[in-house]
Amino acid sequence: MRFQGRRGCRRAIKRAAAEAWVHAAGFRGILWVEAPGDPYALAARVASSGSVGRVVAVLAEVPSAVEPVREAAVRLASDHVGAEERFCFRIHKRGKLGFQEPASTLEREIGGAIWKALEQRHRTQPRVDL
Repeated sequence: MRFQGRRGCRRAIKRAAAEAWVHAAGFRGILWVEAPGDPYALAARVASSGSVGRVVAVLAEVPSAVEPVREAAVRLASDHVGAEERFCFRIHKRGKLGFQEPASTLEREIGGAIWKALEQRHRTQPRVDL
């Protein structure tokens, strides 16, 4: 795959999802894409174009603070991780942050909260895939 730059990526995204709204996210090399419908389906359509490097479906947007991130992560995991599935929680810090703890500390803390929520929901020990 050849890197196309921002304009080339925008064109590729619009070909894959004509209804999408594409704009800069404020970080170099990152575009924000919004469209109606299922975020997983949109991400799959854009990724299958072969012209965009990496596509991530965003299921929640929260303030940059530990508690809102924890609450959103636990809620989403409870809604989307089945009893037989494995999970992993990662934080990728960019820009100004509302927390000073190292990402690895936050990952362990929030991952533990997810683990407890999944254990309560499924009545079995969750499986982690690091």
